[in-house]
Amino acid sequence: MNPKPILWSVTIALVLALGGLSHAGWRVWQQSAPTRAAAVPNYTIDVFDIGQGDAIFIEEADGTQILVDGGPSDLILSGLGGVMRPWDRHIDYVVATHPHADHITGLIHVLERYDVSHVVLSDLAYDSMVYNYFLDMVDLEGARILRPSDTDRLTDMTDILYPSADVPLVDEENVNEASIILEIFDGNTRTLLTGDAGEPVEEALLTAGALQDIDVLKLGHHGSKDSSTRAFLATTQPEYVIISVGEENDYHHPHLSVLGRLNAIGAEIFRTDLHGTIRIESTNTTLNIKEGH
Repeated sequence: MNPKPILWSVTIALVLALGGLSHAGWRVWQQSAPTRAAAVPNYTIDVFDIGQGDAIFIEEADGTQILVDGGPSDLILSGLGGVMRPWDRHIDYVVATHPHADHITGLIHVLERYDVSHVVLSDLAYDSMVYNYFLDMVDLEGARILRPSDTDRLTDMTDILYPSADVPLVDEENVNEASIILEIFDGNTRTLLTGDAGEPVEEALLTAGALQDIDVLKLGHHGSKDSSTRAFLATTQPEYVIISVGEENDYHHPHLSVLGRLNAIGAEIFRTDLHGTIRIESTNTTLNIKEGH
C-alpha cells in the first residue's frame, strides 16, 4: 500500500482541524468586506472599564493608535487585548495626561508588553514613586518623548488643546490642572478628552475661545463636582458624555450636581461602572456609541 495518500489525508485533516476556524473567519471577512468598506470608521475610541481611573484607546483609519492613560492596574492589558490584533505589539503614541497613579500605573504594564514610538508627557514636574518608575520605563523603552510645549498636534485628527501657547498651564502646583486635553475631529464628529482638568482649566479655555460645540465629551475628573461647569457645558453642548469611573468608588463620583448639569443640557450619559467599556465610532456621516464592548 502506498503511504503517500495516507500521509496527505492526515495532513489535510490536520490543516482543516487547526486552521478551519481561521479559514471560516476569512470567508466571513471576505463576504462582509464590501459592507465594512463602506462604513470603516474615521476613528474609534474605546473608553475602557478599568475601575477608578482613565484608560482610552484611539485608532484612526490609517492605523495610527493612541493610548491615553492606562488606569490604576494591569487591567489595561485585557482592554487592549480586546481591541488590538493578537499579533499587534506596537502603539504609536502613549499620552500620560498627568502623573497621578490612577492614570499612569497601567502604562507601566503597557511599556513592558508593547513597543511604543512616542510618549507624550505633561509639562509639569512631579515626584512620586509610581511616576518616577514610569519615567524609568519610558527611558528603557527608548520612545521619543513629546510635551505640549513641543507640539499642539499628534495626527491630522488629534490635537492637543491644553496646555498650549494660547492656553498655558493655569496652575503649576495642581497636577489635575496640568492634564493634557485632546480634541479628535474628523470633519464630522468632535470628541473632547479632558483628563482630570477642572474649573480653572475650563475657564481658561473659555476665555481663550478655544472651545466649541462638540459631539462627545469624556467627562473631566470622573465627574468630580469641581469640573464640567455650567459655562463649560453651555459652550460645548455635548450630545454624548462618557464617564470613566469605578463602581462604588470612595470619591462618590460622578457627583450628583454634575449629573444634574448634564441632564439639564439633555446629554446622553454612558458610564463605565454601569455600561462597561464604551466604544465611539465616527464615520463621514454617522456617530455610533456602543456600550459593553
